[in-house]
Amino acid sequence: MKTWITPWGPLSLSRFPYDDDPALQAWSGADTFLLEDFSRRRLPAGTLVLVYNDAFGALTCALLMAGYKVAQISDSALSQRATLWNVEANHLDDQDLFLLDSLSVPEGEVVLYRLPRSTDLLEYQLAQISSYLPAQGTFIATGMTKEIHTTTLTLIENLLGPTTTTPADYKARLIHTQPQPQPRPASRFPFRWSIPSLNLEIIQHAGVFSAGRLDGGTRLFLEHFPKASHLNGAVVDLGCGNGLLGLVAAKRSLSADIFCVDESFLAVWSARESFRINQMGGRGKFLCGDGLEDFDKASVDLILCNPPFHFQNAQTLSIAQKMFQMSVKVLKPDGELWVVANRHLGHHKILGELFPRVATVAYDEKYALFRCFKSSEKSAL
Repeated sequence: MKTWITPWGPLSLSRFPYDDDPALQAWSGADTFLLEDFSRRRLPAGTLVLVYNDAFGALTCALLMAGYKVAQISDSALSQRATLWNVEANHLDDQDLFLLDSLSVPEGEVVLYRLPRSTDLLEYQLAQISSYLPAQGTFIATGMTKEIHTTTLTLIENLLGPTTTTPADYKARLIHTQPQPQPRPASRFPFRWSIPSLNLEIIQHAGVFSAGRLDGGTRLFLEHFPKASHLNGAVVDLGCGNGLLGLVAAKRSLSADIFCVDESFLAVWSARESFRINQMGGRGKFLCGDGLEDFDKASVDLILCNPPFHFQNAQTLSIAQKMFQMSVKVLKPDGELWVVANRHLGHHKILGELFPRVATVAYDEKYALFRCFKSSEKSAL
């Protein structure tokens, strides 16, 4: 844990549950800049403040310490857990804290907005905010200077109202907007797209990985997908995104029990809806949380995984490594983990340390597909 000095006092904060990189911290200069600006407004204690995309709860903890009510809106189940962890670690009262997922539409007049990595999520959330923020409302957004582009400002201005930016400080900028409530076009999210080669339709919400197209890693996975004879028992699409790998498994095997798991609320929603529109709504179970935490030891037959290598705005291998470690625990003795990943990430080294046997099923210039065996005994592809 590291100490952050806020306008209302110090906080000890952790990047829970991925706090193993000493170079990273639970807040950024953008958060510091935002709170300094907000504190000068001297809003009375008890004011409800809506906080978006607070990765580890740093802003939320500071506002609770200052006596504000906080509604935190996040698409990340892990961010919500990090918030609760840091609230408890700092002995803050959580009775004025309301955790909302990104499908919820709150109400309020004060919005502090941390720019997300995804432009699509930014667009979706701005459309949501424009539906409730009154003309007298307050909207302050922040991001590191490298995260703010002309397109960012144009999008905010088009969806909310006139916008100005501050000079850079802490390597960050603030964006002040005067809300102008007026009728605006409906959000384009969620949207639907097709994969004719698989005869599948996908429902995609904002910010969910691989929007409207097959990414290279998934394409390689699909070209070398496990045979139907291997799709039996409990099959988990880990880090499911829109649920495509789970959908293909469900389509190719009627005997498999399919689970789609992701830490993104919008991803799990997308997967559930994708199963529904493909007339397979009853085939899947959908879980939002921390990887494989809901599965018992030695209860899963097959795990399909295209792991992320970013968490919020930071690149990290910690999430993938934890997914692999959890996989070892929940797989049955003869279970398998199939992983596709960018070759340069070196996942084969981590997998080789965790599994007695790792085979490279296929690779191209950018991606590799690995088959990891819980057992050291031979098994046919």
